[in-house]
Amino acid sequence: MFAVLLLICSIFLACSKSLLYRGVSGITGNKAGFWLVNTLSFGMACVIQFLITLFTGGLQLSAFTVLLSLPFAVFTLASQYFYITAQKLGAVSLNTFIYSCGFILPTIYGVLLLHEPFSLVQGIGILVMLVAIYLYLLPGKQNTFRLFWLICILCASFCSGAVGILQKVQRSLGAETEQNTFLLLTFLLCTLASACIWLYHRRGNPEGKAAVQRRPLVLALIIGCVLGGANLINLFLAGKLPSAVFFPVLNGSVTLLSGLGAYLVFREKMNLRQILALCIGIVAIILIS
Repeated sequence: MFAVLLLICSIFLACSKSLLYRGVSGITGNKAGFWLVNTLSFGMACVIQFLITLFTGGLQLSAFTVLLSLPFAVFTLASQYFYITAQKLGAVSLNTFIYSCGFILPTIYGVLLLHEPFSLVQGIGILVMLVAIYLYLLPGKQNTFRLFWLICILCASFCSGAVGILQKVQRSLGAETEQNTFLLLTFLLCTLASACIWLYHRRGNPEGKAAVQRRPLVLALIIGCVLGGANLINLFLAGKLPSAVFFPVLNGSVTLLSGLGAYLVFREKMNLRQILALCIGIVAIILIS
């Protein structure tokens, strides 16, 4: 029951992240502003994770955790970069769908390499979920696709799947007691990397030195809070729930609910077909669970 409640919290945080990324994508201005937002968001996540680590037993560090945090940080930072860029170029619902398809990678990893349980009903549920998502995003005549957008969202989806695999690795190889330190190192590396890129774009660029608007900075801090909470919960759930349950339910729910959120917040329209797809998606979640 506790895991179910955490999964619901994770879904809420992931939906919030999709909408926040869309909100911040169009107001970051130049590259310096973009990377300042990344620096602040990862910095806030780092502060939150440091406090959690401080009050839950302190630092627990091993060579394995240090080494694993490096690729985890790379894929986490790349995922955020490509996802925010894609949100600037395309619809929230379509971006979220393609991004969420990254769940296929950790699901395959969990079933084939970790021998996690996988039933026929769950398989049917995943297929029904994909049908629901496709039905929701069935292409219309008005849809146009830009190559750069497509590259960005596909890269974001791949990086998201890689993050999911690394979460399973961290939890399955005996390092679960070091999860707080693992996330702290990850956010610290992402913060330092983003800050270096920000300083590079800011140096010698008169536009990069211009005053940054307050709104993207506030959104960046909120994103940092969401990142800190979501990654901690997801890392815990990756070790408690089978991949064939956790990742499809999380990403499928986020895809469908983000579409609803995009309609309410950004006025992206929903038709009867999409409402039907939302209902089918709920049935799929029940089957997978």
